[in-house]
Amino acid sequence: MRSTAAPRAAGDRLLGPLVGVILAVLFVPVPLTAMAVDGRPQDTSSPAEMKRAARATLEGIAKGLEGVHELRADYTQEQTSLLLTEPLVSSGRLHLRAKPGCILLELEKPRAVWIRSDEKTHQIYYPERKRAERFLFESNELARALLACFSADLARIEAIFDITGYNEDPAHARAVVHLTPKLDAVRTAVAELTIEFDLTAGMPVRIVQVGAEGEELRLSLRNIVRNPELEPGKVPIFDRPLPADVEVIERRIAPLKERK
Repeated sequence: MRSTAAPRAAGDRLLGPLVGVILAVLFVPVPLTAMAVDGRPQDTSSPAEMKRAARATLEGIAKGLEGVHELRADYTQEQTSLLLTEPLVSSGRLHLRAKPGCILLELEKPRAVWIRSDEKTHQIYYPERKRAERFLFESNELARALLACFSADLARIEAIFDITGYNEDPAHARAVVHLTPKLDAVRTAVAELTIEFDLTAGMPVRIVQVGAEGEELRLSLRNIVRNPELEPGKVPIFDRPLPADVEVIERRIAPLKERK
């Protein structure tokens, strides 16, 4: 293993890709617009009513997820920016563990990459190159933010984000929540987060992240499995060690206040 200390600029550059990669989350590839009923956007008439409606939806989703300790889903990610002539598209499988919180992405296309993030670390493993990069944080605020969204935990979400919009489509049992980051560590990379929920399944199925420089990341989930069974004798995928012949480069990322 080789360990190096990340310079200030490297830490700053890491934040954008970190959210983008993890967010693959989370989830999907078509632009989100305001949900509409019969072609008309359905929105609340005042900020207070909007927030009440959003909170009620999030509380209902969270209640339905109380017994879910792990999720598995296939995902597609589409990334666009002014620097790209065409969208970057990737796909693979997402694994999410509630406690201790962990997100693991198995990218299959365009190439095999494993990305694992928890509240203290972010690791990118390239199987074909037998190489891994591991970033160590005092606190990985971006992973914490995403885990909060997955859980639909209202208190955790509102500790990190302001609820700035809410739309609901009863005809299709969908709701969209618009969030703006409160924390500097998240706002550095994310300007706005939009989450679409399937109200029937009680799950987030689509996320759009707008970056600090206007870039967009759109993610979608499908084939969602709650609490997938672990094969007898298998180590949980979140805890599997890297092969012994993999070169690991570690970088310690200073807290945001130390990088200003």
